[in-house]
Amino acid sequence: MEKELVSAWENVDGTILHIGAGECSELEAYQRTEAQRIVLVEPRPEAVRVLRDRTAGNERIEIVETAVGRKSGSKPLYYFNIPQLASLNSIKEPPERWPGLQVVEKRNVSVTDLPQLLKSLSLDSKRGNWLIIEAHGEEESLLQALALSGLPQLFSYVSLHIVPNNSDFSRTVSMLRRELESAGYRLEHTATQLGVVLHSRADERWLESKDLLKKLTALDQEQKNASTDLSNALKKILKAQENISEKLSEAGSFARCREKIQSQTKKDILSGVKQIEAYLGIQSFFNDWKQVPSMHGWPVSPDFGLYLIRIIEKKNYDLIIEFGSGSSTVLIAEAISKIKSSLMDSTFPTQVAFEHLEEFYNKTRSQLKESGHEKSVQLELSPLAEFIDDKGNSYSYYSCEKVLFDVFNSIVDPFPKILVVVDGPPGSTGRHARFPALPVVLRKVKTGTIDVLLDDFARKEEDEVVGMWEEYIKNSNFDYERIDLDFEKGGCMLRISAM
Repeated sequence: MEKELVSAWENVDGTILHIGAGECSELEAYQRTEAQRIVLVEPRPEAVRVLRDRTAGNERIEIVETAVGRKSGSKPLYYFNIPQLASLNSIKEPPERWPGLQVVEKRNVSVTDLPQLLKSLSLDSKRGNWLIIEAHGEEESLLQALALSGLPQLFSYVSLHIVPNNSDFSRTVSMLRRELESAGYRLEHTATQLGVVLHSRADERWLESKDLLKKLTALDQEQKNASTDLSNALKKILKAQENISEKLSEAGSFARCREKIQSQTKKDILSGVKQIEAYLGIQSFFNDWKQVPSMHGWPVSPDFGLYLIRIIEKKNYDLIIEFGSGSSTVLIAEAISKIKSSLMDSTFPTQVAFEHLEEFYNKTRSQLKESGHEKSVQLELSPLAEFIDDKGNSYSYYSCEKVLFDVFNSIVDPFPKILVVVDGPPGSTGRHARFPALPVVLRKVKTGTIDVLLDDFARKEEDEVVGMWEEYIKNSNFDYERIDLDFEKGGCMLRISAM
């Protein structure tokens, strides 16, 4: 482990708990730390004998002979043809990195679940404890057990050693990293050591964030209750209107005309209710803040704006890109500022917006300046230029590739989380005008996750663009998920995993 990059080596002063320690090549280094106690957990009897011989008479070190898994009991332990590699899980197919990997032996061993192990050790939560997990194939269940135990912050540091045990190792690494974040840890360093080692430290604001989330959830529930009351009142009005209409019903063309007007009126009212609810949801999010950005005279609707706030609050993106600027640009900046000030965090996303018309560029810049976000948003005036896709088709699209190159190069995280909001250019600039948004980003991003959010999905041409994007993603061999969103003007989200 790179000691200068992993703060646990200098700061651990409680217990070092190493699950799956093997013969523990790190033992001498552990003993040079300030840790009061070193607990080595290992299921293989032959490795346990070596550990006991090496640590005989050392009261600072404890050896626990058990495997750690989903639940306590007895279970087969599989030995592989790579020395020191064993797991409670067999392999269905060899991973690409080790095509010759195979099981050579199987023995029954004692298994202890993580909550039971932690209870037996009685760790001091006031000290800096360090958890090292080398339980191949059990990493996800152990991290989930740590989060569900209610005591994830019992450890100041968690190091997770992941070895290839299936054919999709990159996705496994990405998934386990998300599990670490869910348990309240931030990635500190990634190392390569017979696989990948993720070194993380506890987020000191985790409990504060959890409490804030609880308060936001309560506010959201209050908003839903108010919206329900409003919706019920409007439904009663509609019902009364229907009763009156029945009594005043007339025959012939007048009746058909009236029914058509009533149907359209009902749709308009229900749509209005939905937009009011969304706008109130945005207002609830900014309940102690200055003013919600205007939703009139600009492209996005309140339901689209509320969805933007919720995913930004939930996903902790590294970068947010907008193709087309306007009220969404201001709303995103306001939301980032609000979340940032609530959590006192300095690691919130870079925001870049591209606009090809100087008139709208100036309008957006003016609103950003009025709201105090002129310096926090990278607003780019990017005239349309020719873009050639992989099939040789020509489009008019934002001249944004140099800016994107510089922005992507500034991201430190090897697995960045990116949100791309596509609300331009308008269809009048050419057929399938918004298609280049996806290829222009995927040409720059090789790893990480990209969420692509498209507005105006109710239009036929935008629906066709999504189909073209899906074909492009499949040809690029990326995994993705499509989510159709019930917005006033329609919406669609593609969640792409580039690993």
